[in-house]
Amino acid sequence: MNRMAIIRFGVACYLTLTASAFARQSTGENTLAWQYHPNRAGAEAYMQGGAYSAATGNLTSMLFNPAGLAQMPGRFSFMLETGWASRTDLFRFFNIDITTGFQPVQFAGLAFQPQRGFSLGAFFTQPTNYEVDLREIRTTALTTTAAHAADEPQQQRNEIAIGVAGATAVTPQLYFGGSVEWRRAHMRNDIAQAFVEGEDAGLRFSLGVIALVQQWQFGVSAQSRYEAASALPAVSSRFVREEPAAIRLGLTTPAILQRLHLSAETEYKNFDADVPIKKWQFYGGGKLALSPDMQLGFGAFTFLKDYSAFIDGPESEIFLTTGATIRLSSFHISASYLDGDLLNKNFAGQRFLNLALGYTIP
Repeated sequence: MNRMAIIRFGVACYLTLTASAFARQSTGENTLAWQYHPNRAGAEAYMQGGAYSAATGNLTSMLFNPAGLAQMPGRFSFMLETGWASRTDLFRFFNIDITTGFQPVQFAGLAFQPQRGFSLGAFFTQPTNYEVDLREIRTTALTTTAAHAADEPQQQRNEIAIGVAGATAVTPQLYFGGSVEWRRAHMRNDIAQAFVEGEDAGLRFSLGVIALVQQWQFGVSAQSRYEAASALPAVSSRFVREEPAAIRLGLTTPAILQRLHLSAETEYKNFDADVPIKKWQFYGGGKLALSPDMQLGFGAFTFLKDYSAFIDGPESEIFLTTGATIRLSSFHISASYLDGDLLNKNFAGQRFLNLALGYTIP
């Protein structure tokens, strides 16, 4: 077997591994997979375990339930959030380092409240942004001088989203909201003798309602399905990035001892593709008021997976979260830390840190 045949065989094996061993699978014809490693934007939301569909008064509500925008603390609000992430998927045969590093702008949002109980907002976020560095799989290609050049395969998955939202208080106890966002997904595979790249864009819609019943808050939000699919010129296939139709159901308790609020939430994602991610996920946590201007948060959420049809794959995760919010006059600072390693055996990585700075004009 000559060298070029060996190279082609190695590339084919690599694509097979990346498409079947650790990727999201699709039942569509001639599709490539898209790895499922979302960012976890929303510092104040994730400091209490991501249970935020019944929350109000924060700009990140536009990512969880747009109805929460109906009760903003001031006439104008602005928020900028940065994020850091470190991810590693552990397989029986090799480790896959998935690194996003530091994101200067993970989320940015603003809202204007022309009258009490009615708000308009806009936001920017990065739902997905990472690289897959397969350090233990090395391919070799011939250079123009017939010398051997080793290459470490890399994959990139990036998304950006720009959206607008609106919310209104129909009554003091009932809020409605909706949003529409434009997303662009981009993928890139860089391996020896084979380079593929593609991108696509689409719209996603969200509707939400929040009801206040005797100091309890109940929230329901629904999001439409979003899909980005692009042909890959180097192979007779395409990749599909699916964000499925989803519904979130959540609640927040009245203040316990006038200081502690607890939240719980469940999420159902209706994947069209046959993916190794379970459809039901769960979130829960709480916020403890140490003073009128300082709150501490704690919580946990699941990232349940099912790789039973695979040779091996990442196990399900339970993330533990913590964080705090401090208000300084018209400014507020929120930070959250998420760790998916502490309760998982044979797993390393999956850590997130979010830091947000907000400003409100009364």
